[in-house]
This record gives sequence, structure tokens and C-alpha cells, in this order.
Amino acid sequence: MNSNQIQTDSLFDCHEKYEFEYIIGTYSYDKQNSISNLLRNACNNGELDSLTYQEIYELIENKLGYAIPAKIQE
Repeated sequence: MNSNQIQTDSLFDCHEKYEFEYIIGTYSYDKQNSISNLLRNACNNGELDSLTYQEIYELIENKLGYAIPAKIQE
């Protein structure tokens, strides 16, 4: 199992700033603001409770149309 697999299987914690930064940082700069807004709104309404990183990436792909970064899929 590679380090990306371990990370994507982990649960996302809305209370941890570094977790937002990690996910947002895997996307290009021009996409980061819209991803940040999506994650913050989804955390506020409880949509991200008990989701893994992989499920967060899938949510971003479904809601914003941004493909899951290649470095995550390896």
C-alpha cells in the first residue's frame, strides 16, 4: 500500500486546518478558491461527516467537475 492509499482511506476532519490545506493543495492554484468554498460549506452543513479523503475527492469531482489529481490516483 502506498502513502497516497493510506491518505485517501483516512477520514477527513473538518476541524483540522491542515487537512483542508492538504486537499486544496493537490489542485492547481486556479481551482483552490472554489474547492475551499465547497469544503467549508460542506463542513458547515455536515455533508463531510465520516467521509474519507477519497470520498472528498469524488465529491469535488462530482460537484465542481475537477478531476481527481493524478498524484492521488497513483
